[in-house]
Amino acid sequence: MEKRLSIILVLSMVVFVLSGCILDEEATVTDTNTETTEETTVETTEEENEDDKETEESVDKEEDNQDKETTASEEKEETAKEEVTEEKEETVKPEEKPSTDSAKEENKPSTTTTPATKPETSEVKPSAPVENNTPAPETPAVHEHNWVAETIHHDAETHQETVTKTIHHDAVTTTETIPVFVCECGARFYNSEDLNNHQDNIGCGSSCLDWENRTVEVSPAWDEVVTETVTITDKAAWDEVIYHCECGATK
Repeated sequence: MEKRLSIILVLSMVVFVLSGCILDEEATVTDTNTETTEETTVETTEEENEDDKETEESVDKEEDNQDKETTASEEKEETAKEEVTEEKEETVKPEEKPSTDSAKEENKPSTTTTPATKPETSEVKPSAPVENNTPAPETPAVHEHNWVAETIHHDAETHQETVTKTIHHDAVTTTETIPVFVCECGARFYNSEDLNNHQDNIGCGSSCLDWENRTVEVSPAWDEVVTETVTITDKAAWDEVIYHCECGATK
């Protein structure tokens, strides 16, 4: 029994020691994680603060630049106005005393001064609306055509062709007066031999001489084949009337 009790006590002590070691290790791990988390949080916070500082610095720089640009533009406008005023005064009073010019120069605001304090906000003044002085376009007047007639002559459209035709020539004749022998029976003969033969055969006894006109053929009639070039009209000549206006229109 004593041995068992001693064994139980030993085992209990061992368990207690082991439990304490385990608890110490867990606490150590927990502390380590907590420290790591805190370090990470601190680093993140520092980075955010640095980013915020950089953003604020960039915003401040932009505002400074805008303020400087606004101040410079205002100073330029004032300088331009003063120069115009001086030109007008010089035009009106050319014989002004030099003391007055020096006083003006002393009273003239400096163009290189900058504001001592930075304004909290910079307001951009809206530019005044530009008036449109362009005159309205004039409506063009309606043009009335003044038509002038012009006659254009177009020649006939023709072409050449070669044709062959036959030309008839009549016989060439002439009129001659010749003697005629007339028998007592009325027969007429153009030579004495024919008259004698007639009288011997018929038994007529007397005859007389007469004269008559007779057409004598000098050359017989004939046909001539001729080849020639003729002009063929495809379209007859015509006149075209065109109306012009001084604006260039036609109809």
